[in-house]
Amino acid sequence: MKVYVSFAVILFCLPLNKITALNDNATIPKSFVISKFNKKESIALFNRNIQMPHKSFAFQEIRKGDCTIFSGATFTLYANGAINWRCNIKSSDSGDEWDGYIICYNANNVELWREHFHFDIHDGNVIKRWDETRKPDTKKAHSFNEANRIVFTCNC
Repeated sequence: MKVYVSFAVILFCLPLNKITALNDNATIPKSFVISKFNKKESIALFNRNIQMPHKSFAFQEIRKGDCTIFSGATFTLYANGAINWRCNIKSSDSGDEWDGYIICYNANNVELWREHFHFDIHDGNVIKRWDETRKPDTKKAHSFNEANRIVFTCNC
């Protein structure tokens, strides 16, 4: 019988002045906590011919119990309300699952929305890529300009 112990962490991300391009080949400095965003910068989301303004946030390493999300994990909010959570993740134990909420706030600390994320790590000591994009959402799209910071609460 496996016993699950739940730990929670709250990580705050605040935007800075300039976006840092993050892709699969990007090198993230060790001091890099969050990405900067700029609405004029854009990337393609669903169609390579359509450029989508976005705000990206990056995290340093997150450890909870046996689980690790490695430095450079990114959360991206697109102007159309689509979102993407991307990270490299592993557990030293098989059968672990990562569970958490991304909570978006405006500059006045008013919660705009929250989104649940869940990932079954399954295999122990294997680094896996968690890359989850969710379709456009009207509530998130309406909050795009107001979105100022995110908080990631999670456990494993």
